[in-house]
Amino acid sequence: MVGLLLVLPFASAAQRGWSVAVQVTPLAEQTNYPRRVFYPNSDGQIVEPIYLSGIRWATGVQGGFTAQYGFAPGWSVSAGVGYRQFSTQQARLGNDGTTTINSRAVRVPVLLNFQSSKKRLSPYFTVGTLLDFPLSSRVTVRRTDQPVQQLTLDTERGPVFYLMAGAGGRYRFSDRYALVIQPVLNYKAGRFGDSRSHNPAVEVGLQTQVSYSF
Repeated sequence: MVGLLLVLPFASAAQRGWSVAVQVTPLAEQTNYPRRVFYPNSDGQIVEPIYLSGIRWATGVQGGFTAQYGFAPGWSVSAGVGYRQFSTQQARLGNDGTTTINSRAVRVPVLLNFQSSKKRLSPYFTVGTLLDFPLSSRVTVRRTDQPVQQLTLDTERGPVFYLMAGAGGRYRFSDRYALVIQPVLNYKAGRFGDSRSHNPAVEVGLQTQVSYSF
């Protein structure tokens, strides 16, 4: 018993350590808009409001870097910084061309991870919070027989909170390099104290990351 107590701290310490990872995640987002009206910056041009209502789908991508610390066998925490962008397209009134909104944000993940096995290929689970700090959106307006308009759309200040969950697998190439692939689900919780302008949304994606341990 005494020998076991002496060995456990060393076994735990052996699981501890740092790693860094680069990740990319193709995403699809479903947003339910109560009737919203957005006014792009004119920049001296003649512009029209953008009307969004009901369920809309957008496609996009998220990429970035994370640092991870293993604090117990199988368990780790990670945080990082990245960039995400979504494109929403709709037909203009009268079907006269299209309007495309490219929404952008700096995304900061704060995550808890669990690896259920020490084998080379192991199930891998993640839960946590994503904080989005919105940047101005890019708006492209295309009309029939008219020049293309490039506009900007100011956004409300962040952060916007998402709850994230993922379940997939981790494959260890060597003691230092590993690949993680996870289907992920992100639920948009919104901003604190800003329920009047909240647009409920859910993101689904496939997160792929390559990590290096040291």
